[in-house]
Amino acid sequence: MRWGVAWYVVCVAVAMLARGAAAQDAEEDDDDPPAVTAKPSFWASLLEPHEPSRPPFDFLTGGMPDRMLYLSGVEMQRWSLAAYAGAQWAPARIDRDGFILRMVLSDSVNRFTTPTHCYDTQILRGTLMPGYKLSHDKFELQVLAGVGTEIDAELTDRSAAAWRLKLGAQITADLWWEPSRAWMLQASFSATTIDNGFNSRAAAG
Repeated sequence: MRWGVAWYVVCVAVAMLARGAAAQDAEEDDDDPPAVTAKPSFWASLLEPHEPSRPPFDFLTGGMPDRMLYLSGVEMQRWSLAAYAGAQWAPARIDRDGFILRMVLSDSVNRFTTPTHCYDTQILRGTLMPGYKLSHDKFELQVLAGVGTEIDAELTDRSAAAWRLKLGAQITADLWWEPSRAWMLQASFSATTIDNGFNSRAAAG
């Protein structure tokens, strides 16, 4: 019985000594000076922005932040039919303010009517525009400026006889406002030096 008590006392003493040594090592680690990290350059912060926390992993992005926004659609009007596709790249993630780069390609068929002539044309358009995105609360504004190209031809018997190439500058501004969870407003404006064209639109939903 005495040997059992003695063995128990020895085990308790060893455990207390081990615990004290571990606590001392932890205190020494806390006294170590923090590691000094170099501040990233401007271009490094633009292309590889700092992530405050690791995003959850998913199979679509592989755990990386979303920096690409893809877009496509079809527009139908009374005298035209168009299809477009493009992408917008945001180095700082698509949900943050900062530099953006947008590329859009479109193909359309239009009918023009004059007092003496009615004809159809096919128009291929392409734009490459860098810009900047600003947002505050439920308000978002994107302003872009770049170069645009247009290839058009008059259709004769549903075929293009001769193509014409045009180059010009283009600016675009997109506005999004969500004053409440029940409704939203969207507006856009675009202008180009090609044939001095411009367009604007606004919608609520």
